[in-house]
Amino acid sequence: MRIPSHRAVSTRAPVNQQHVTEQKKLASDQYEGNQVVGLKGTMSNLARAKLLPLMDRVIEESSILTENAQPHDPRVKAYRKKIAALRFHLDLLAPVYPAEGANGDQWTQIRELLDSGYEAIGSFKDRFDAQGLQLAQFDQRTNSWSEGVRPDDVEYKRPDKVRADRETMLTWRASFDAEASAARDFLANPLDERLADRKRDDQSRFWWGGVHARAKIKHNAGKNLRRLAKGVTKDALDDFDTIKDEGKIRGHHEEERVHDLRKRMRNLRNLFTVYPELLDDTDRIQAMEILRPAVDRYGNFGDLLTRRALKSKSSKKLDKVIDRQWDELIAWSRENKLKKHLQALAKDL
Repeated sequence: MRIPSHRAVSTRAPVNQQHVTEQKKLASDQYEGNQVVGLKGTMSNLARAKLLPLMDRVIEESSILTENAQPHDPRVKAYRKKIAALRFHLDLLAPVYPAEGANGDQWTQIRELLDSGYEAIGSFKDRFDAQGLQLAQFDQRTNSWSEGVRPDDVEYKRPDKVRADRETMLTWRASFDAEASAARDFLANPLDERLADRKRDDQSRFWWGGVHARAKIKHNAGKNLRRLAKGVTKDALDDFDTIKDEGKIRGHHEEERVHDLRKRMRNLRNLFTVYPELLDDTDRIQAMEILRPAVDRYGNFGDLLTRRALKSKSSKKLDKVIDRQWDELIAWSRENKLKKHLQALAKDL
């Protein structure tokens, strides 16, 4: 089933060119591998080709995290994205790594290590992001700064908290550096003849840990990932149905479902960007037409929720901003038929 594009979405730049541009950007900046692997092969072959180059980048660039690192440093944000890229493929390819071992489930240990790093760096980075400031960029061609606050002018009201978050981040780096070699050796040896029998609770609830489908050894990588994507899409629909009639987002449960919906849509967008052949051209273009703006809009709203959560005192002014933005976000979702697009995507998969 295909949903006609709404005029509010179709006013964007031409879809084909924009999709190609975004595909190249994500493929080169976030999910690159040294080999091109088709989805007609096995999941274990895909794991070998994708995970090792990503792991190497995370290992090589951990030196970015230093005692002088600042929350507004773009390199810190870029490094966190590389961790996300590695974690992304680790989650997708979890079934080809054994759940048993002399020291327990090493896949789970690596996943937890990456997750703690992602969270630690995120908390550090949020000290700047929560201020709602735009960081100015220096253009060497024009010898001038763009709009925004210059790096040397950024100030933090609670430098003690910045130091504490930095220390947490550096503690993680030390743990990661110590375990990186063994982790890489493990990732270099996926299962070929069977798939792991790993509990759902030990996997990401945004991927295999949250869907009913299970990977099957008889299926190639493409069919297994399509089954996974279908389950994630259904979970995103459940998230939307849960929150769409909420007049205000106040409690932790409601906030978490908003964040969950955004994460699942972001995962789907990234999946179809990295592996566009999971859908035919028409279905992929229509999926990306709604997923791109939806991820951006729900992400911006999620940033407001994070900003409120980091405040030591409640702010009625910020609450009013969030309430207004929520009304606008739900109105946009209904106007652009977000639910019907997700339903169509689940059927196409």
